[in-house]
Amino acid sequence: DFGEQPNLMKQRKENGTVFGKLKFLDLTACNELTVTPDLSAFPKLEKLVLDRCDNLVKVHESIANLKMLIVLSMRSCGKLKELPDCISRLTSLEQLYLANCIGLERLPDCIDQLASLKELDLSNCTISKASASMDELRTGHSVSDIYSDRRMAPPVSQHTPFKLGTVKMLK
Repeated sequence: DFGEQPNLMKQRKENGTVFGKLKFLDLTACNELTVTPDLSAFPKLEKLVLDRCDNLVKVHESIANLKMLIVLSMRSCGKLKELPDCISRLTSLEQLYLANCIGLERLPDCIDQLASLKELDLSNCTISKASASMDELRTGHSVSDIYSDRRMAPPVSQHTPFKLGTVKMLK
């Protein structure tokens, strides 16, 4: 039950227990989750998986505190409409997976500030409000083809109405 989770995390943080050392958190298919919990208790988190959280609509602002986060996966979170602007403070983020987030309406305007971003998966997303900064993704931000086997790749959305700067391939 995530309703009691913030208190539990606060208590664990104060006690300096295992939460502070956690590097991988998988909340796949937590269908009761509508907002991610306060993630401040996990300062060393490197990989956060929220795939198939069917009712997830909001990412808590505390995600900005995850300075060591390398992988953020939120595939198939159909009710997620947007990511918080504070996501730009994820200085270590290399992989951002948003495939099949059919409700995703926009990306943060500051998406170009993800200096370490190497992989971005927007397959089957129908983003209607393009971020102005998407045209300004620098060479260091180019998005790689994350599917080594094309037979495994989902079809590219035909509804992506914006240019992606230096992006060579979008899946």
